[in-house]
Amino acid sequence: MAKEDKENKKGEGKKKIRTVQSGIGINSLDKSDVSSSGAEQSYMTSRTARVLLAGAGFLADAYDLFVINLVLRLLKDEYPEYTASGNIHQLQGTVASAALFGAIVGQLVAGSLADIVGRKVIFVATAALITIGSIGSAFSFESSYMTVYGHIACWRFLLGAGVGGEYPLAATVTSESSSAASRGRLMAAVFAMQGVGALFSVIVVILCLSLGFPKSFSWRFSLAFGALPAIVAFPWRIRMHETETFERVKQDRAEATDAQLNAEADQSSQYGSTNGKVDPHKKEVDSMISGTRTGELKRTYKFYKYHMLGTALCWFLLDVVFYANGLFNHDVTSLILSNGLPTTALEDAWNSAFICVVAVPGYWLSVQYLERVGRKNVQLMGFTAMGILFLICGLFRDWFLAEGAPFSRKVLFLVLYSLTFLFSNFGPNTTTFVIPGEIYPAEVRATCHGVSAACGKLGAATGAFFFPLVLGPAGATHPTNKGLRMSMFLCAGIAFLGSVVTYFLTPRYGAEDLQVEDNYLKLEHEFLQPSAADIELLEASRNAKAALAGGGMYEVVEAVMEEGYEEMGLDIDATGTYDYPAMDDEGGLNTDDGEEEKVEASNAVTKSIDNKGRYQALG
Repeated sequence: MAKEDKENKKGEGKKKIRTVQSGIGINSLDKSDVSSSGAEQSYMTSRTARVLLAGAGFLADAYDLFVINLVLRLLKDEYPEYTASGNIHQLQGTVASAALFGAIVGQLVAGSLADIVGRKVIFVATAALITIGSIGSAFSFESSYMTVYGHIACWRFLLGAGVGGEYPLAATVTSESSSAASRGRLMAAVFAMQGVGALFSVIVVILCLSLGFPKSFSWRFSLAFGALPAIVAFPWRIRMHETETFERVKQDRAEATDAQLNAEADQSSQYGSTNGKVDPHKKEVDSMISGTRTGELKRTYKFYKYHMLGTALCWFLLDVVFYANGLFNHDVTSLILSNGLPTTALEDAWNSAFICVVAVPGYWLSVQYLERVGRKNVQLMGFTAMGILFLICGLFRDWFLAEGAPFSRKVLFLVLYSLTFLFSNFGPNTTTFVIPGEIYPAEVRATCHGVSAACGKLGAATGAFFFPLVLGPAGATHPTNKGLRMSMFLCAGIAFLGSVVTYFLTPRYGAEDLQVEDNYLKLEHEFLQPSAADIELLEASRNAKAALAGGGMYEVVEAVMEEGYEEMGLDIDATGTYDYPAMDDEGGLNTDDGEEEKVEASNAVTKSIDNKGRYQALG
């Protein structure tokens, strides 16, 4: 009878244990489809389908980034009067940065709302904004009250808001729909759709121009084509279910609110207060697990402020370089291959295609090696390699591009310049997306990812606005060689600074560290780590949170090991200890009825739960 009670108790405990597992999310979109055998069917169960669905926004993002580079080139030919006036660089900078400023708004708003109202509804809204913005920009025109550049900029701001919202949503949904072991690879694969979008952008423009379509049609069709990925993803996103992790967050918030109301009605303290005085430790823990948005943000700032500085600053520095070169690489390639002399739009498109072909493998290198090499190592390597390559391009520009230099030198310079994109993708361009989606707690994951991404887009907008001014000073109709050298030196300095920030402000972790949900990942340098008292407070708040859910801290800590213990014939008793069968002389498990050893379940269990599910500090 006792054994049966123990088994029942164990079964109940399993329901309370929180391990990281594949969420509902995008891998089970339609639960209404049931086969004759009773098994649930889904059209979107494969990893490839999940990546395509979550990555649709990134395909649109990269498509927009690289296509606007070529669209601006076509607009320059269609409206030569703006080039003659000397205002072309300012107008191009405005158009290029409009979507980026829109993305900042989208990342901040969508990220925050996703943590409040849910992932699904915001994921649908971002797809709608991308569709409207892409089609609207294609129908822009010249008018008496606004230039065509102004119209495109307005629509691209709306497009940017949708693209920006994709960042925290795609990262969060993918993270919460993946096991810890595969999460990094899947998130990198979702982000790799950016490379697919980059290739599509040059293919569409090259096809339009090669088929003889007029430039006015080519740039409009190219902009409208950017709506296609979002249109395809839209019906599937409407049918998707909310992620399991967010459903748990909602339940936690409700339980915390109920518990707080009950505690206020209880005259005695739950945390060791005496003589009617409230224990300060209890008050601080209460605020940390209050279930309110303020409590969640307070806890995040207290323990993740340096993590936030790291993810935000690294993304900012990366995007200054990545977007500036991505948006205006046609100016750079014209300097490399034609000494700044005018080139045709088709020639620029082929040059951009060459850069894409070199750069895109970087995404898939990240997918293959992110887990093996480690997130932090990949980011450090990428920033450092970019800095070295940009520095070489700046120092030896005169040798590579001297008048009369053989064409092979120019091609070598173009290859070195293209490799900066490769190491960006096999480096910080991927990791700055992945890391914020993994290291932050579920209740603020989309918000923190959105803030980090918004800082990145602020860097992108900065680069998009100032890069053309560095390449070609005000009044210049074409980029200058002096401007190219200065741009390379600036990009090198920014990349090296990214390496320094990564070294100090990025935690070193792997898939095994993600097995326990919301595990706190410390920074490597002690002076950036929380104090011992703050760590104790963090453990106390997590313990109390687990108590509100009906389980003890040992269940959270030991959840990932329970299955392995069961396979070994081990068991957990009511005192929180494991029963190990006696070991034989050779160190193997003895399956007979020998004497059992009692081993503590975890030395992390320094707190207990009383019979009412309340948090109780020990002596």
